[in-house]
Amino acid sequence: HEGGIALSRLSAGESFPALLSQAYAFSLADAARKRTMMANYLRLARAVPVFRLDYPTGLNHLDEICGHVERLADAEADGNSPARAE
Repeated sequence: HEGGIALSRLSAGESFPALLSQAYAFSLADAARKRTMMANYLRLARAVPVFRLDYPTGLNHLDEICGHVERLADAEADGNSPARAE
């Protein structure tokens, strides 16, 4: 990523595919397991805020990236979280 640091809250519709893309093992072979996994990811997408973090490559950006995440965590804890996009 060549741009700056961007931390944005995803809508519920954006959250589900973003979470699913991070699934460790997703197989279409076992239908029952697939249904359970999809239901769990849908429930997770509705239950917790999901954010996308875009950042430039390089360890020299690590402090600034962590600062963005810390400020977001502080805002969430204080009840001042960014408005959820729908």
